[in-house]
Amino acid sequence: MKIPMALAGMALIGATLAGCGGGDDTKAYCDDVEAAQSEFSSLNSGDIGGLDKAIDAFHKLAKSSPDEVADDWKTLDGTMTQIETAFEDAGISFSDLEDMENGEIPEGADMSKLAGLATEFEDLDSDKVTKAADNISKHAKDECGVDLSE
Repeated sequence: MKIPMALAGMALIGATLAGCGGGDDTKAYCDDVEAAQSEFSSLNSGDIGGLDKAIDAFHKLAKSSPDEVADDWKTLDGTMTQIETAFEDAGISFSDLEDMENGEIPEGADMSKLAGLATEFEDLDSDKVTKAADNISKHAKDECGVDLSE
């Protein structure tokens, strides 16, 4: 099981997406990006305690994103949803990760599905997800004045 490597993948997205100006819709979106910045930063720092909040932010931004990045957010949000579903199927939650890093497997966890989680996290490193994250980061910088790569 490669949970630490998986977290590194989530941190990669967090670092890319960690704001704003423009019209009302763009301003609302930029405000949402700025509000989510701390959740994305926590992923970058490896703080798995904030994983639930970061994924909630992905869902919210996917719904509020402007047309220019809607497909990119759909890509990231779809990947996050896959990961959430894989965790549920394995019988664990994100809050279990810290204990799992210490070798404690939660009661009721499905070991065969748990072993397959690494495959789900590999999607975070796909070209499609990387391109979507890059597009979102560029859009945030250009439209919102926020550098999410910091």
